[in-house]
Amino acid sequence: MKKYDTIAVSLLCLYIAAFVPLCVKKYLAFGYYDFDTATANQIAWNNLRGDLCYSSLHGGNILGFHAYLFLLLLSPLYALWQSPLMLLCLQTLFLALAGWPIYLVAKREIGGGAVPLLFLLLYLLYPPLGYITLLHVHTVNFAPFLLAWAYLFYRRMRYGPFLAFLVVAMSTREEIAFVAAAFGACALWERRGLRWSVAPLCLGIGWFCAYFFWLAPHLRGGAPSPFLPFYAEAGGSAGAVAANIIRRPLLILGIVLRPAKLLYLFRLFAPLAFLPLLAPGALFLCLPPLLLNLLATKPYVADIIYQYNAPIIPFVFIAGIAGFRRLQGLLGAAAFRRPAAAILAVAGIGFSWRLGPQLHLLSDSWRGAVDCLPRTDPMAAAKWELVRAVPDGLPAATNFGFFTALSSRKELDSIPWVLAGRFGDLPSPYPGRADIQCALIDFGDPTTFVKFYDPRRSPARFREYLARNELGLVRIVGQIALYRRGSPDAVALWERLAPGGGGEGILAAFDGLLLRKAELAPEEARGMRQIRVSSLWEAAGAGRGDLSLILRMRGPEGGELLRQVACICHHLHPTSEWEEGERIQARHFVAVPPDLPRGVYSLQMLPIDTFPPCRVRQFAARPGIVTRDGWLSLGDVRL
Repeated sequence: MKKYDTIAVSLLCLYIAAFVPLCVKKYLAFGYYDFDTATANQIAWNNLRGDLCYSSLHGGNILGFHAYLFLLLLSPLYALWQSPLMLLCLQTLFLALAGWPIYLVAKREIGGGAVPLLFLLLYLLYPPLGYITLLHVHTVNFAPFLLAWAYLFYRRMRYGPFLAFLVVAMSTREEIAFVAAAFGACALWERRGLRWSVAPLCLGIGWFCAYFFWLAPHLRGGAPSPFLPFYAEAGGSAGAVAANIIRRPLLILGIVLRPAKLLYLFRLFAPLAFLPLLAPGALFLCLPPLLLNLLATKPYVADIIYQYNAPIIPFVFIAGIAGFRRLQGLLGAAAFRRPAAAILAVAGIGFSWRLGPQLHLLSDSWRGAVDCLPRTDPMAAAKWELVRAVPDGLPAATNFGFFTALSSRKELDSIPWVLAGRFGDLPSPYPGRADIQCALIDFGDPTTFVKFYDPRRSPARFREYLARNELGLVRIVGQIALYRRGSPDAVALWERLAPGGGGEGILAAFDGLLLRKAELAPEEARGMRQIRVSSLWEAAGAGRGDLSLILRMRGPEGGELLRQVACICHHLHPTSEWEEGERIQARHFVAVPPDLPRGVYSLQMLPIDTFPPCRVRQFAARPGIVTRDGWLSLGDVRL
């Protein structure tokens, strides 16, 4: 192997060696928040058991939403290690190895030497590549590898391998069919012959039409595509969008040329010093997915962070290589090659540092456009103990933070969908299952209990769901509760007391609420320490709204150690439901970091509105229990 080829292989190995441990570390720290990776893993797990393409998080066959057929092809590899980690490792491997055909294209187009190696290096440093490697598993993230090889075989005039890689690429997601059709159009323009043009055109257009207009609607029960609202401005349907591109080009240009979309294009092409713009013919192959991104009204679609860029990435580099070759031909290799390579290196490394995560992998503070790097979670060990307490394979329910960890089962119910009464952002009604054996619920998850929580309907849905599945609380660590079917409650998170009371005083008065009493008690079980906070409340007067609390823990020297936002009744009985004179005993648990030294610690409270903008509530308190910065002191506890 030549010297530069050896260096190229070393760079690919270095990327894999750097990113695979990061993905593992992020998974072990519960960093794969949301349902994307969980969906891919659940489908792969179900495929091996004969429930092809089934995802309970999407209410049935995933092909009603996306063409995730590629997961079927991964089944032999996934069978070796049935875990989300297998998919994360495979995705990293495929994304890295897509650089090899790009390197070979560069060698073929611009000759040997260090410049093809530079293109490979810049590919591995390309900000969109770093983000999609670290964020979530998506089948479309396997497309760059397949499309790059398809292009290389296209250039080498090897029809069989070209068509094979193109067909497999189409299995990663439905929009890749447009890339296949673009290959056919290019072959037609180049007059390559019918088999090079007709087969990709027919495969691409035929597969997309069969999938989008027949298979997916059939699996959705005739419901329209949930993604059509993404293109409401451009027409709102596939036919209307296509017609507007031809009949109303000014409308389309008005959407595409908005400042946010132009910034997106700048970030796509700037790391290659805008060389791809010099080769519009090569860019034509990624025009369909790029146009889909630019026409979308959802801002996150036209952003370099997410998986929507996966089919674009290889062609940005192929076009960059073609642009470099074009300038080299115009200016002469001797005068152009070295200064152009230097400018390209500065642009690629500079924009990678500014926009992407690759050059910040060892940073504990870098956030970038999105916080995609793994972060230390002091609660990780306790969380994994709770996850292991959920039996494998049995129907379970959870919310965003635990979707991925619990996704190796046929039935995984979504607590956010239950609270919202619908499938995610879709209008389809969702009452929730009735055969759940365990539920692992993070009451501190803001996405679940703000975005998907309706204060008028969600509490009743939540209570009914727990009752329908006969779920009893068996353990709680901090705000993470483990429920098991048929078990009695080990502790009542809240309970309604008889009116009247025993003559307690008043610690603090809020709008429509009285805090009668608060008690702190340390607890320790299975190596985990926490503080139990028992509080007695009474509804008194109007204007209660929905009240939550910020609990703050401070050390012996007065420094703040942690904060925890908690709803008084854990979103099961919000204060807006309380009746005049109702007395509620609430219990909260503040998990203590494992490395916290023993000593005396104080706990303080601040009342806030449950929903944004979460303003701080005014209150009147007994003298001597309000801190200088306006917090209500609940007392001290020895740990």
